[in-house]
Amino acid sequence: YKEAQDYYERALHIEERALGPAHPRVGSTLREMGSLLLEQGLYQQATPTLRRALAITKAQPRSDEEEQGRSQMLLATALRSQGLFEEALALQDAVLERRRAAPGAHPGRVSSALVSRCQTRLLQKDLEAALRDAQQAVEFAKTTPAVEPGELAEAHQMLGRVLLRQGNPTAAQPELQEALRLREKLGDSGELGSLLVLIADGLISLNQPAAALPLLERALQLKASRELATVRLRADASFAKARALLALARNLDSADR
Repeated sequence: YKEAQDYYERALHIEERALGPAHPRVGSTLREMGSLLLEQGLYQQATPTLRRALAITKAQPRSDEEEQGRSQMLLATALRSQGLFEEALALQDAVLERRRAAPGAHPGRVSSALVSRCQTRLLQKDLEAALRDAQQAVEFAKTTPAVEPGELAEAHQMLGRVLLRQGNPTAAQPELQEALRLREKLGDSGELGSLLVLIADGLISLNQPAAALPLLERALQLKASRELATVRLRADASFAKARALLALARNLDSADR
């Protein structure tokens, strides 16, 4: 990460001198720098970088809607991670409105925007609104032929997550299993670890710890594509494994009695 950040800063310095501080290339580099900071969990540092990237993009005579939308969504991620939910939601609402008005070019952008807004509502603990967003994301992805399977998997996974948060593991399991089927079919390992942990959490809540343990072992064997994701994944999977083993021990103890 440090080496990547150094190269971005060098590129930014060159572009600002050669093209001027308000050039679109400068905005693109700032957006990539902000994304890199987000991957490291450096949300406060990412925020001013992404604000500047968005301001540059919006100031262009012919603003690129996709670049502007990406900057807004990244900035919303930084803001919600700092508890600034209303500002994050305002950005996500604006992006979603534009994408719904013209879904044809990139259909998956609508479901992805709904999933992102759902994540904000989950952190805000607005579970009813989060459920509506997740359901809409699944419905849109299922009924729009051009949506990629990965977008559909993302929507099913988010709906399962919300249902678990609402204390409904029975309803969550089919959504999570469908997400798993889609991701395995695609060979998509980017979200596989967290998905396996979610499914295991649901099984533990349904008092099926023996079924959860192989999933958690599999999650712990995965090598995530990002360092931070790997650390969080191992922590989540290890905690869930402890819960599963405790539940299994209690079940065995109860059976012995």
